[in-house]
Amino acid sequence: GYIVPRLGVAPTSPAIDPDVRIRRVTFEPGLQYEPSLSPDGNYLAYASDDRGDLDIVVQPIAGGAVQRIVATDADESQPVWSPDGSRLAYVSGEGRGGRLHSISGLGLGSAFVHGAGGGIRVVPAMGGEALEVVEDGCQPSWSPDGGSIVFASQRDGQWNLWIVSVGDGRQRRLTEGDLTDFQPRWSPDGRWIAFARENSGATSLMVVPAEGGQPIAILRQDELVLSPAWSPDGRDLYFSSDRAGAGGVLNLWRVPFNADDPEVHPRAQRVTLGAESDVGTHIGNEHRLAFATVRFTPDIWELTFADGSLRQVTDTPSAEDYPHLS
Repeated sequence: GYIVPRLGVAPTSPAIDPDVRIRRVTFEPGLQYEPSLSPDGNYLAYASDDRGDLDIVVQPIAGGAVQRIVATDADESQPVWSPDGSRLAYVSGEGRGGRLHSISGLGLGSAFVHGAGGGIRVVPAMGGEALEVVEDGCQPSWSPDGGSIVFASQRDGQWNLWIVSVGDGRQRRLTEGDLTDFQPRWSPDGRWIAFARENSGATSLMVVPAEGGQPIAILRQDELVLSPAWSPDGRDLYFSSDRAGAGGVLNLWRVPFNADDPEVHPRAQRVTLGAESDVGTHIGNEHRLAFATVRFTPDIWELTFADGSLRQVTDTPSAEDYPHLS
């Protein structure tokens, strides 16, 4: 996981802003994914598989002990702080087979987009009893007033966006059709919801009015678009993409958003230029952007034929391959 303490890309230049600074905040082997900054900027919540399945943990940005907030035998992922910082919404596979699965049909993106087979729960930010608010859904995002959550669900056989009222559980469909809509993010002013849409292998960056209406494409392109995130003032949308001939490597980009004319399609500007894939974007109120850099490195496992059991032999940040028994 990484933090960008100061965001900014020169508004008239496609070059990366030299004032952008990147600081690594997690160093453990395995997966630390789906980061979310607390509203006060002091904590980072994320999913970690350091105990085998995915758990929700919270880490102080300034340093200190990591606190495990949700830890069952099932997968828990995609933590998102409520606007007042008192609660975390997240996705859980508990009671549904335990594992969260990738969303299929996204090509390269399926390796980074998961949550299928889960339900959405809300828990006090520093731990406590969790309350399930959605039986079939994933990728939650809070409304600015903390009263509602937008999420993606395949409950009718197709991935669409829905909104649930946290107080009374009432739900309404936001998008419909036979396209795959996923990773919704509520705008800071509450008027818009950004999301990614897949159609026949092409992915678009979309927005739709939070009250309902016709979705609008902000960027139409054949490249992959993942993890949309709003700037604190709502004037920019950040996203992950392998555009510009990145050869399957995802970097962070931004594009201006004009609420009065959202159909303008300005040129996107690059924010990161790493050799690994930058995904899981989340922007806090302190003009900090958190994201995960994902590197796929194989480990060695042992399969026992008699009972089908698996045992992990190596667990390092490097790649181990071609095992041979003595």
